[in-house]
Amino acid sequence: AIGSTFYIATSYDGVYKSTDDGSTWVPANDGMGPKDVRAITATNSSTLIAGTHYVGIYRSTDMGLQWSKSVTGFPAGSSILSLIEYGSSVFTGTRDGAYRTDDNGDNWVKLAGTNDTTKYGDVWDMCELDGVIYASMQLYFDASVYKSTDNGGTWIRCGNAGFPPGLSFIKGLVASGNNIIAATDEGIYYSPDEGSNWYQTNIPNLHIPSIAAAGSYAYAPVSGAGIYRSSDNGINWSLSLQSTVDYIEVAAIDNYAFAGSFFEGGRYSSNYGSTWFVSGGFPADASVFELGPLGNGMLLAGTDLEPNWIYVSYNNGASFSSYSEGLGQRAAVEAFTANDSFMFAGTDYNGVWRRLRPGLVNIKPPSDVPKTFYLAQNYPNPFNLETVIKYSLPIQSKVTLKIYNVLGEEVRTLVDEVQTLGLRTINWNGQDNHGKPVRSGIYLYRIKAGVFTATKKMVLVE
Repeated sequence: AIGSTFYIATSYDGVYKSTDDGSTWVPANDGMGPKDVRAITATNSSTLIAGTHYVGIYRSTDMGLQWSKSVTGFPAGSSILSLIEYGSSVFTGTRDGAYRTDDNGDNWVKLAGTNDTTKYGDVWDMCELDGVIYASMQLYFDASVYKSTDNGGTWIRCGNAGFPPGLSFIKGLVASGNNIIAATDEGIYYSPDEGSNWYQTNIPNLHIPSIAAAGSYAYAPVSGAGIYRSSDNGINWSLSLQSTVDYIEVAAIDNYAFAGSFFEGGRYSSNYGSTWFVSGGFPADASVFELGPLGNGMLLAGTDLEPNWIYVSYNNGASFSSYSEGLGQRAAVEAFTANDSFMFAGTDYNGVWRRLRPGLVNIKPPSDVPKTFYLAQNYPNPFNLETVIKYSLPIQSKVTLKIYNVLGEEVRTLVDEVQTLGLRTINWNGQDNHGKPVRSGIYLYRIKAGVFTATKKMVLVE
């Protein structure tokens, strides 16, 4: 209370005040964003401090008539939902609208909005297409797509034609070709006309928590089913990885695709999602909530592994190690992005953190990055249904890995591409290049990586 005026904090309607000993109450929320206020106190005869659930601290110096953020620039304690880099700017979506920095995160500005959704809504994801920034925004379980043609200065609501009525969530938003693809709580939709109209794909009525795209390929997890893939910019989808693992995150760059899961670590594919392998380096039962491919083989992963919230791979997801030096103790990661100078990590309740990209300072890969070429013996050997072949690359190399019979005839090409340094794992299921099972017997597998060659023997039994 301040004098004879009483104040209360409410979960959905912000601050109310009463001047007649509680007989009647009126809102006192001007200037507040999301009105989930959990605590309020008076510090002097006219100043109130209100603590919110998601967006930090508000302050009023006129007995609740007007509220403003008690910190300048980026709100302390914010929950970050999305990050993208475009041009010389980095954009972040929070539970309190969108922010932008033009100086690598030294200063942030809150982007303008014309309604409560653009000012205070949850900004779940953002993408860019032809200079236009698109954002999926939500306020009180009412989700829409907005776009900005002036670098986030103003936002225009896209058309909702084609979306189901009462859409609650649009968790993912990516550009692929000329299409914007939306991952919603009622399936996947795409727009070929800058968000004016939306069209349902063949994945309807399912909750899609994430979506990713690289080139014409797009990827999306479906709980209890696996990973779906589109090769035509998000229009048609088919099952890429059938699995009961609960996948919650996907990412993609070039020909690589990545997936994170609850309690089952990560997966990666080097051939547009045609085959998938388990990522090494995560402790047992690790959950991977966020993935950020940065190019040149580097991939960041946000986990539930306190205090090592962030893991890094230098070999396109084949193996990971901890990468959390200097990160705050409460820094569960929700989003990644990067520009030419910095990597940015958006956290849950702990704002945005940044780190110089490797190569700009003396940041070295972990010591488990191999120092020599090596081809390991396959395991198991002999094998029946499938065997695992491991090899190491100390430098980026053009790699071919082929299977031959004892007559020297090629049976199967497992790898034929340029690969970055790191430890590699690939499986052979006993099939030839045409997908037909081969006979039991002795086979040779041979690797060529730069000037390195090696050959080993394995036995297939029925």
